[in-house]
Amino acid sequence: MPEKNLLIIIRSPPYTTLDYYEGTRVAAGLIEHKLKILYTGDGVYAATKTSDKKLTGQFLSDLPDLGVELYADMSAMQGRGITDTELLSCIMPVDATKIAKLASDAEASLVF
Repeated sequence: MPEKNLLIIIRSPPYTTLDYYEGTRVAAGLIEHKLKILYTGDGVYAATKTSDKKLTGQFLSDLPDLGVELYADMSAMQGRGITDTELLSCIMPVDATKIAKLASDAEASLVF
């Protein structure tokens, strides 16, 4: 199967549902593709150092080593009072221009 450009969008918070976990788990199963993960909306809480990592910790430590790029929506972060220093070191804050590029480059997107 040819490699695809995929974007996983995590907009669910790391509480009340397991959607953020499912998005991260699916990402781990798609590493044969060019994969990017974007945390947006309440999903940016899952990108912080203080969020519970019992379910996602191993994935988040392995994915960058496997070439998966992880991003957080700066606008969503600002709206929730989250600073760059609160993000996990493997997650890069990005603006609307970069988010639009991620979306336009993706051949398929999965939203959790």
